[in-house]
Amino acid sequence: MNKSKSYDKFCSTLQRSYKLIELYRRLRKVKFIKEPQKLFHKDLSDLLRAAIVFSVSAMDAYFTNKFSEILVPFIKKKGATEGIIKLLSDAGLDTKQAVAMIGMQRPYRRVRMLIETYFERFTTQKSDIIDQLLLSVGIKNFSKNAQKLTKRTNLVRRIELLVERRHVIVHEGDLNKHGRIKKIEVNKVERQIQEVQLFVENSETLINKKLN
Repeated sequence: MNKSKSYDKFCSTLQRSYKLIELYRRLRKVKFIKEPQKLFHKDLSDLLRAAIVFSVSAMDAYFTNKFSEILVPFIKKKGATEGIIKLLSDAGLDTKQAVAMIGMQRPYRRVRMLIETYFERFTTQKSDIIDQLLLSVGIKNFSKNAQKLTKRTNLVRRIELLVERRHVIVHEGDLNKHGRIKKIEVNKVERQIQEVQLFVENSETLINKKLN
């Protein structure tokens, strides 16, 4: 089954996370002639934090982009569900807008533009938000079923923990309550990013299977 543009974009962004991890490892091995002769973990650990931020951003963008891709084809095929109507209302599709769209040559294009604009201030980093979004197009218990495809019973929870770490990095500089930088380890970060990739890969499979 062909992958979508949103999935390709996800993979491209995620590669930036992997490249940051690779850069961290390469720089740890470099020996300099002058001081400092070596870069230590503390000197380079922010590369790993940046890798976490990129990976969560990649996942967030995937789900909003994927939903934008599938929305209009779904409406054309099955009509607007109550969930879609509410979402469009939140996006600004009021009665005035709806009446104006009757005379448009490409009203569905307007629908997609409304959703894409709305998603500029909408985040899909938590499983319950993702589940609610995909329920509007008839996919129930999305995160749970995507996790089943991976054969990993705790994958969703592990990704939620990574998202929480991302928030601490972005909003608190990855400091603990004592003002000290939290520990971070390269192999663990790499595994976490691989888990994001696994979840999104199987999400793509599930969405395509349910809607095609």
